[in-house]
Amino acid sequence: MTPNGIHGDKRVWPSLETASAVASWANLFLILSLGVGVLSTALIVWMADVKESYWDIDRRAAEERIAQLNNETARLRDASAANAEATLATAQAGRTNALAAQSMLATAEVLAIAQGLITRERAGEAARCVYIISKVAPFAGKQFDITSSDIALETLRGSLTQALKLAGWIETDRSDAGADHERQSSIGGAALIKIHVDATISELSEAAETLASALNAEGIAAMVISKTEIDSINANVIHILISPKP
Repeated sequence: MTPNGIHGDKRVWPSLETASAVASWANLFLILSLGVGVLSTALIVWMADVKESYWDIDRRAAEERIAQLNNETARLRDASAANAEATLATAQAGRTNALAAQSMLATAEVLAIAQGLITRERAGEAARCVYIISKVAPFAGKQFDITSSDIALETLRGSLTQALKLAGWIETDRSDAGADHERQSSIGGAALIKIHVDATISELSEAAETLASALNAEGIAAMVISKTEIDSINANVIHILISPKP
């Protein structure tokens, strides 16, 4: 190529100087773009960790608030003051709102897991219940009842109940379930799920074992307790009790 940009009878455009300058600027912009991409990735990871920390703080605050409101509810039940009923209703409403807040937090965690912002291990037990649905769905139609010995575990109880219903299981009422004031109230802590089943009914035993296995796989402690003394009325029902882990 000749210096003036003429090759044979054809003129080359742009000039060598212009082409060199454009190439240099393009390389510079490419390097800057890669730098911006690396910075953006680092910021996304950093902000995800920050959001996880805030969620942990919100979860602990909700648990503490629930425990305080539960204890206040229990105290007001025995109060003899004239305005005890009105105050009790306020405390119960506060507890309901706190439980709703925890349920919303569990839903937010499920969405965050789906988006890859947090791992399942960082989510609460209530959020992790969602991931047992497909494993227990083959036992759709099985009857179950579920109670908790600790009011602070109500969010987990509600989440597990919904997960089993979505899997096609049928919830039944349990007549011997204790009233709220007969249960304890604690703050946080892991749960232990005990699954009581009639050992003489193989289909129920298999469903119970599958449920326990699915829960344990999600880091939620669960165990099957097989009995042969379950009364005939409840023999076809899987009984689930949620209590604080020792």
